[in-house]
Amino acid sequence: IRAGTVNCTWYTGKKCEANGFNLNYFHPGNGKDWYNGIQSTESYTATKYSGANCLNDLINSEGQPVTNIVISFPYSYQGGPYGHVLYIDQIVDGKVYYSDNGSPGVRKVKTIDSFLAGFKSAGNGSPIGCVHLEANE
Repeated sequence: IRAGTVNCTWYTGKKCEANGFNLNYFHPGNGKDWYNGIQSTESYTATKYSGANCLNDLINSEGQPVTNIVISFPYSYQGGPYGHVLYIDQIVDGKVYYSDNGSPGVRKVKTIDSFLAGFKSAGNGSPIGCVHLEANE
């Protein structure tokens, strides 16, 4: 998968690969459950940060730039019950680089605050949490 091309529906399978990570998790197909379902494996470490401030907590803990982040929201577009999950390529200098269902294959750049506000105003709510994926050596 090329950076900037991943969207929510891609994560609804039981196994997938993202930028070299073979992700294994228990997932019923709902984006809201992704955060709780992902587990570290022998090949990668999944470090979790929970709640509405998860991206800032990640940056405060690990610094910038930070890459390979997955974030989960409790609702899908316009408040649907299935939640939403998306891949963030990187956060650099307080800017989030990501792609999403609305513009698949288009890499967007927003500040952390405008990124979170945009998803909240679209009915997704505040994040459940984010997961930073790091390859194990």
